Amino acid sequence: MLSGLFGGGRSKHNPTTMTKELITPWRRIVLPAFGAPFSLRSIQNAAMMAAHSPDCDVRLIYILEIPRSFALHSTMPDEEGHAQTVLADGVEEARRWRLDATTEVLRVRHPVEGLAAYVDQNDIDLIILGARPDEVRGLPRELMEELFERAPCEIILDYIANEQ
Repeated sequence: MLSGLFGGGRSKHNPTTMTKELITPWRRIVLPAFGAPFSLRSIQNAAMMAAHSPDCDVRLIYILEIPRSFALHSTMPDEEGHAQTVLADGVEEARRWRLDATTEVLRVRHPVEGLAAYVDQNDIDLIILGARPDEVRGLPRELMEELFERAPCEIILDYIANEQ
């Protein structure tokens, strides 16, 4: 019985007010990409969440894993070019949803450790991960599982089943 939740009788709250009260005001949202384009649905979801938090900072980051045989700031033209393309495509999609997002290439030795450190150092509230069963877009499944275990913030997994 729903009315019991609101102190008996009819609720004084309308559904719109209740929904706004229940939405977490996110301050900083990160959408990571690793070796593949961003999930377009994840960008759409970030835009919808940011719309409820006027001062929300949305960041599209590309995780560039640097092998230990190279210095962390070594030039890697092919990988860096791909990262810039993925970020540019993400920004274009964000604009479609009227989302103002910043971009960054995150150079790391280990993707999950690097992302967890980034989240912690930048006081990130939420990570939105996009995934598909064929792992064409988004983070690889093993990395997502490890991230779920280690992330110091909330995570939303936007999993797209049977998408072609």
